Amino acid sequence: MRTLAALSVVVLCGCSRASSDQQTPAQNSSASSPATVYSVDVVNACGGFGATQAAEPLGVAAADVEARSEQITPTTRGCTFTYRGDPARQLGFSITREDSIDEAKHSFASYRETVNIGSQVQQSATGEKPAEGAYVDILGVGDEAVWSHANGALAVRRGNLTIMVMRPDDRKRQAAVAQKIIAGL
Repeated sequence: MRTLAALSVVVLCGCSRASSDQQTPAQNSSASSPATVYSVDVVNACGGFGATQAAEPLGVAAADVEARSEQITPTTRGCTFTYRGDPARQLGFSITREDSIDEAKHSFASYRETVNIGSQVQQSATGEKPAEGAYVDILGVGDEAVWSHANGALAVRRGNLTIMVMRPDDRKRQAAVAQKIIAGL
């Protein structure tokens, strides 16, 4: 069973605790979300997200966006969109496909556990605990979503896919990008 731990790099930061914007994955599930099993073609096409979709969040014209994608693992594709006028302005995410929704749920649960373990290790080493915990559940994005303090990335599960938005750096902007990707699936 593949886990998202490899995608999230090494997770090192505080310990999880409940906060007002956290819910369990069952509570976070979108009521209107179909139980869709997406194909490999969806992953290979970056979920249908291209320069046109990246232009708005980057605040530039689609013609000024350079799109790149590469196969990271047999089930994961990395997708990057860069403003040609300023290479530091990027939008980047990976999209991972599991064979079933149950496998994707299991991988997502493993990712949460990995974030918590890394957080506990960091807390033991430094004695510091982040105010919000290791991660924050993000409501209304996909079937379930978490933002990790350690890697600054938003992980979103939709059906049998997991989308990990790394850029932009701000979690609200990451959530908007994830919603845009999901809308195009």
